[in-house]
Amino acid sequence: MINAVAVFTPTPRPTPKPSDVGVLADMYAREVIKSSTEPNGVERKPMRNAEARITLGVVAARSGDVEAAVAYGRRALEGDRHSLPSLLMCSRELTGLLTKKHQRQPEVAAYLDEVRTLAHGVS
Repeated sequence: MINAVAVFTPTPRPTPKPSDVGVLADMYAREVIKSSTEPNGVERKPMRNAEARITLGVVAARSGDVEAAVAYGRRALEGDRHSLPSLLMCSRELTGLLTKKHQRQPEVAAYLDEVRTLAHGVS
């Protein structure tokens, strides 16, 4: 007789280190963008790509690359999107990281103002 508990019990995985999480998040976000974009550059899934760019911005902000973080954040906001409230919700982590550590930098302040302006239009 087969022990069903043993067959369906997942193998425990070690908890990844924060640096590993960033590498994995970066890798998966880039794969999402690649798989959601046609070879000619047309985005088939603009919301999914926007969320992936927010993820890349978070990874960049955590590694200290503020310029890249802001660039990814801006790129996420400029595309064709169907659900701005969802995108704003996804961008909270990025805006929080930028606000906490880099709020006084002009490019960060300008990006945060853009996000606030969009959020104000939603509410």
